[in-house]
Amino acid sequence: MTTDPRSRTGATLLWFRGHQDAVADWLSGGVVSADHARGDGWTVVRPASVPAGLGPYGDALGLTLSRPVPDRVLPVVGMTVRGGLLVVAAADGGDAELHWVVAQPGVGPHPLGDLPVCGPRHLARVAGVPDQGDAVTGLVSRGRATGADPVALGVRLAGLLGLPGAAEFRRPDPLPGSRRVEPDPREVQRFVGVLSDRLAERAEEEER
Repeated sequence: MTTDPRSRTGATLLWFRGHQDAVADWLSGGVVSADHARGDGWTVVRPASVPAGLGPYGDALGLTLSRPVPDRVLPVVGMTVRGGLLVVAAADGGDAELHWVVAQPGVGPHPLGDLPVCGPRHLARVAGVPDQGDAVTGLVSRGRATGADPVALGVRLAGLLGLPGAAEFRRPDPLPGSRRVEPDPREVQRFVGVLSDRLAERAEEEER
């Protein structure tokens, strides 16, 4: 599979409550190559590479979660760094709809476009630590003790949520004890072809 080296970053992690085999099976139907490992009650996933040529759509977290997430692997929490900001997504087992929030260290949170907003207490509830709602609110609201580093904020947030392997968020290396799952090359080709056509159509419309 042709890959975009920009995706080879440690600053993207996802945590699924589902069994590791179920998560791997679901990942194999997407377009992202990913490593997955068992954590304490979670399956930890690090996207390894995404298809080349996707431009602004080559976001590893967004691509991984672009397909409906089945109940058998929920809840899920995902984090990535994009443009100096920490982007967080979460969905629980009762409502598979993904909620998103962007956290800017030292400034605070704001919505990601028109997507459903992931509030701090919702995030704590999805992670299974509802009693940490106030602490998550305080951390995300000000990003205290992280300076201007969104990766450090992600590590602290994952730790506060009790997510295993929080320190791995800052490391580019494969997850300890992980296995790699590769998408079907035919599905990747089909996806890239469809998206490339849409990007070309949009460019033509903008030139008119």
